[in-house]
Amino acid sequence: MEHLLLLAIGLPLALLARPRPDWSGEHAADFCAALLLIVYGGMWAVSSIWQHTESLLLLEALSWYAALPLLALVSLARCAQPLFQLPAWDRVVWGRILLALCVVFELTRRNGNLEVIPLITLAIGTLAAIGAWLNQRNGLTTLAIIAWGTAVGYVTSMRPEVSAWLPLLLLPVLVDRLAQRQQSSANP
Repeated sequence: MEHLLLLAIGLPLALLARPRPDWSGEHAADFCAALLLIVYGGMWAVSSIWQHTESLLLLEALSWYAALPLLALVSLARCAQPLFQLPAWDRVVWGRILLALCVVFELTRRNGNLEVIPLITLAIGTLAAIGAWLNQRNGLTTLAIIAWGTAVGYVTSMRPEVSAWLPLLLLPVLVDRLAQRQQSSANP
């Protein structure tokens, strides 16, 4: 089920962040994360006829422990920029952040602490949802904060199965991206 949810959320996210002339580093990171989610969701959908389990496990790890934290970090950076007058980061910086997430994954995997990454992703995403609401305070961001709070409450109550419900947290990220897209089209 969560594989299809990753695919269903990755597709519109990739469309919202697709390359264009004014492509920012945040859009590039969103697009990269969306592609990882799409490839994993698509490969899982055809896994019964595609018998490469090692590739599927690698894509699963990239989706859960790189793409989802990257989306949370992008959301946090987007909401922190106007609040603290921070500059936007370019694609090179976001590429290095993605590499750092892969290193953190490997270190936590070797130490047996892999379950910490989804919990940290939840915390970062919660801060980002609150920051997005503080920045915009419109109907879509209010919906995003309510959805995020509901998902975080549900996930924390079901802590042993955090990974099964983490894709639900992508819904507010998608709503936030839609709100930003709507705001940027209103202010050309």
